Amino acid sequence: AVLNLPQSRAGDEKQQPVSDDKIRDSYKRLSRLLHPDKRPPGKEREDAQELFIEMQHAYEILEDPPLRQAYDYFGHSAVTLVRHNKYAPNSLYRNLSSLHDDGKSSEAL
Repeated sequence: AVLNLPQSRAGDEKQQPVSDDKIRDSYKRLSRLLHPDKRPPGKEREDAQELFIEMQHAYEILEDPPLRQAYDYFGHSAVTLVRHNKYAPNSLYRNLSSLHDDGKSSEAL
């Protein structure tokens, strides 16, 4: 729970998905709190830098529907696979994105 959001499980009908606004608000709040420039030089700043980078990676995944769905179903290795050659004409990312854009997110994976 890098962004302090409730964890969702694929196929869990009881839990509602977290809204994009809640994800964005949580990211902004934590980025202000954990920003390395607000820490004194040394070990504390280095630790804050690591947390900040991890938080940025989590936000990049959560804000992008195809990446978020790949992560929810198959974990971080799927995100790496989907990101590979992201802008190639026949990439997995483009195929997933077009399904999401067409409102067919349930068919994406």
